[in-house]
Amino acid sequence: MAQEFTAKEVTQKTVVVAALGVLATSVALAGCGSNAPAAGDNADTQSQSTNTKTDSDQQDNLRNEMSFPQAQTDTGNYADGTYTTEGSYGEHGASKLSLSVDVQQGKIAAISVKPTTSNAISKKYAGAFVKSIDGQVVGKDLKDLKVDIVAGASWTTEAFNTALTNVRGEASQAVASESAQ
Repeated sequence: MAQEFTAKEVTQKTVVVAALGVLATSVALAGCGSNAPAAGDNADTQSQSTNTKTDSDQQDNLRNEMSFPQAQTDTGNYADGTYTTEGSYGEHGASKLSLSVDVQQGKIAAISVKPTTSNAISKKYAGAFVKSIDGQVVGKDLKDLKVDIVAGASWTTEAFNTALTNVRGEASQAVASESAQ
């Protein structure tokens, strides 16, 4: 025997099935959205966005791609002199950093930092970094010196610390060269 349904029961079942279909579609589509940055966006732009993700969540999607020369061995003994290095950093290595350090008796006597970038927001952070860095490193021991984020410029700071590692290696090798003569 076939079960018969009234028009009201058929309508109620149709509404329930339609509602379940809409709910299932909504859940499936919710997973398609993403707050990941588009290629070419930079960390400074992302950290100023108004979405509800935290800065650390946003920066997980970005990488500071650095390319500096291979650092030489740091012996902890440094020859007096001026040492320079340069490399690229930032998303896709789009920014450049040139560092010149004057070392006297194992201390930083003077520095010259020249970041170069085409992004306006990155320029702002790099400029603030340059204005602040002297006070954090001049007069300090070169050995094991590493600065924390300076003026909010996290990627420039990371590039600076990498460049400083190269300077330590160069100054150490200069001592080895002097000893060999």
